[in-house]
Amino acid sequence: MKKLSIVGVGTKRFSQITLAALAQIQASQAICYIETEEATIKKYVPGEHHLVNLDPFYQSNQTDIENYKQMMKAIIKTLQSYEQVCFIVAGHPRLGVFLTRALEAWGNKNQVQVEVFEGISSFDVMANVLKLDILENGTSLIDINRALLYNQTINTQCDHFFYHVCSVANPIADFRGFFGGNRLDLLKEYLLKYYPKNHPIALVKAANSIDEASMILNYTVEQVDQLNKEINFSTTLYIPALKNHSIDLSILKIIQQQAGSHENLSL
Repeated sequence: MKKLSIVGVGTKRFSQITLAALAQIQASQAICYIETEEATIKKYVPGEHHLVNLDPFYQSNQTDIENYKQMMKAIIKTLQSYEQVCFIVAGHPRLGVFLTRALEAWGNKNQVQVEVFEGISSFDVMANVLKLDILENGTSLIDINRALLYNQTINTQCDHFFYHVCSVANPIADFRGFFGGNRLDLLKEYLLKYYPKNHPIALVKAANSIDEASMILNYTVEQVDQLNKEINFSTTLYIPALKNHSIDLSILKIIQQQAGSHENLSL
């Protein structure tokens, strides 16, 4: 059976790759890649491998779906010629990578084994940059377009990361800028249903290379519709939880009783 390995190499290319992921790349006969330089692959993966650069298939002024279809066709074509193929993606293959699920579904129908290998995601990087304990308030990762389309209810007791703020209500990929089609006004209207206008927010840009530093730009909810010039493909909107929520006193009492029953235990 043919095999396709979908490998996440982290946000800083191969400097964050796991040993398991690297072994899969090295064992492959052909390597399809996006957002990674050929020289970097050859540096970390010695030997003869057929390399397929998928970047040219991601065209400006096309819909994301159309771009993904072209990349998927290129990967499938490569599998027709090689038994073991690796598809390298930046970050984590399970975080916002449409092709992961599409290729798994295709593999199930065409007797191709598809295996996914984890990578450090942009979320991992942002949580570290923000010095955030992601369990303290609870944390939600949301695609902003799904939130708007389905009018999802925001739980303001949790911290939130809104992905794809570079393309709000806009399915067209535009590498030249997001000033015309990016509807941040809709995002602002949505957020003001749940947060006061002076509630703090941050645009977080996860570093995409070893030489690049991650950035945090602080604003308030009422400024959201003015931030197009600060946004690019690597930008995520972070909104911290509202404070001073009420607690369930009956649960607190149980916790205090349990703690008291163990206060005499020696450590």
